[in-house]
Amino acid sequence: GFLISDWEGVDRITSPPGRDYKTSVLAAIIAGIDMIMVPYDYVRFIGDVTDLVAEGRIPMSRIDDAVSRILRVKFVAGLFEQPRANRTLLNQVGHK
Repeated sequence: GFLISDWEGVDRITSPPGRDYKTSVLAAIIAGIDMIMVPYDYVRFIGDVTDLVAEGRIPMSRIDDAVSRILRVKFVAGLFEQPRANRTLLNQVGHK
């Protein structure tokens, strides 16, 4: 398995929310969150993670570990063999 953040959870680590976003991203990744649900500014998130890795504050091995966990779950779930949902299930309970 892998750990995923709440939607906008990393933004709210600081008070007020987003006050020190880069530090929040660092804390979340070092704490073990593998996938961060970035609600709005993904460009900033990518930039901050890239900077933190380049600065040596997040080891590349931590990124590799997170990617391995995420891909392992996707492979087990068959997302690469059947990347689209089975359309014959559209009329099942829960869809209506």
